[in-house]
Amino acid sequence: MTLDRSLLQSLALGAIAAGSLGLGAQGAAAAPGRIPPAAAASPPPVAAVSFAGYDWAVKAPTSTWGPGPNWWSANNVSVDAAGRLHLKITQRRGQWYCAEVTLGQELGYGTYRFSVDSSLGSLDPNVILGMFTWSDDPAQNDREMDIEISRWGSTTDPTNAQYVVQPAGPAGHLTRFTQPATPARSVQSFTWLPGQVDFATTTAAGVPIAHTDYVGSDVPTPGSERVHINLWLYGGQAPTSAAGVEVTLAGFSFVPATTSDIATAAVAPPALFGIGLFGPSAGTIGSSETASAELGV
Repeated sequence: MTLDRSLLQSLALGAIAAGSLGLGAQGAAAAPGRIPPAAAASPPPVAAVSFAGYDWAVKAPTSTWGPGPNWWSANNVSVDAAGRLHLKITQRRGQWYCAEVTLGQELGYGTYRFSVDSSLGSLDPNVILGMFTWSDDPAQNDREMDIEISRWGSTTDPTNAQYVVQPAGPAGHLTRFTQPATPARSVQSFTWLPGQVDFATTTAAGVPIAHTDYVGSDVPTPGSERVHINLWLYGGQAPTSAAGVEVTLAGFSFVPATTSDIATAAVAPPALFGIGLFGPSAGTIGSSETASAELGV
C-alpha cells in the first residue's frame, strides 16, 4: 500500500532518526562469524503500510544495505485483508531480496508484543527474523534490544533463537533458546523499564516457551529508537533450501508502562520480578527455560 507524500516524508524523518540497519545483537560474542554493525544512516522509505493500528515505513534502498548486507524490496512487504503483515525473502533474476518495516514513532517504556502466525522452529539456517528496537544515534548502543529467530548459518546449533540487550558480549546480555516448530503460532514480547528488560516467548494460548530477565545500569533509556521487524539473510547468503521464505505476523501491540511502574523500577528494579507487572518469573538473569506442554492451540 503506497501512502501520500506527507506521510512518507514523516516516516522518512522517523526512519532516518531511528535507524533501519537492524543488525541485531551483532557484538563479537553474539555468534561465530557474525558481522559487526556498520556506521550508516537509514535509507529513506519508498512506501508505507498500515499494520496493527500503526504506520510502518518500508525499507527499499537502491543498493545493498545492512543487515547482511542484503538487497531489500517493497514488493516483499504486504498487509492482507485480515490485517496480517507478510514479510518475504524472494529471488528475482538471480538476486535475493529481503523485507523490513520500521514503526513511524517512538514508544518508550512498556510492553512490546509481536504475534507471529508462522512456524519459526524450522526457519532456514541462513534466515533471520528480527523484532527489535534501534536508533541511528549510537549512544547507548543504538538503544537496541532484540528478539531474533535464527541459527546464524549453522545447521547443527540446537538453539535457534535469542534475546539480546546490546552490546551482546557482556554476561547476561544474550540468551539463546529453542523456538519449537509446533505450534505454528507464537507471541514474542519484551517489557522495558528503567534498568531492566523482561523477554518472553509463549504459544498463542499463553503456554511459556522461553523467558529471561536482564537487570543492569546499561539498559538503555528511551530516545530516538523505533521498532523494526525484518526478515533477512545471514551474510547476504541464499537460503540453504534455495527456496523463498515468508513469515506472517498477526499483530503487534504496545502497552505503555505506568508512571508508577517506571518510578518503582527506577528505585528498585529487582522488586518487580516474579510479581505484578511480569507475573510469576519463568527465568533468571541470563537463563531461559522451555515448556514442552501445549494447550489449546
